Amino acid sequence: MTGQTGLVPAEVCDQVIAAMSVVQPPIGAERGALAVASLLTAYPSGVLKQRSDGEMLDLKAYRNRMAKVFALYCEADCAAVLKAGSGLPSRLAFLPTEKELKSALDDEMARRGRIIYTAKAHKKEAERRAELARIDLERASMTPEERKARADAIRARLVVQTMDSSEGAAA
Repeated sequence: MTGQTGLVPAEVCDQVIAAMSVVQPPIGAERGALAVASLLTAYPSGVLKQRSDGEMLDLKAYRNRMAKVFALYCEADCAAVLKAGSGLPSRLAFLPTEKELKSALDDEMARRGRIIYTAKAHKKEAERRAELARIDLERASMTPEERKARADAIRARLVVQTMDSSEGAAA
């Protein structure tokens, strides 16, 4: 993030952080089975009989296995993975493997984490910029003599701090 980066307003960041930080429980076995049913409806019936070219699929076993994977994740992650146009069915010609499904769900969890991190970074950067603006305004209102006196006071404090820390190191 640079000084030129446009920032999202703090209120929006707070809303995003609050909404995305809510701990959501896993959907469980029953909702997992519904998620698998939703996944299966995204594929033509001919594809449902095979996982890939030449690889036959036991659909009942597939449903059970995938339902267990979905059951471990929250509603928001499952919905994102199943979303028309951007979810797994829009990227895969054949039914996803357990690994592909788990990877997509893990990626969705990580995406939410990045969004929260970015919102917090925007808030922190906005606070830093506000502090710099306050300092610049304060400097602009000072006379050259006041600035010199303030710089001298800061230097004196730094000398005292340096002497204190070097005495502590020697003792």
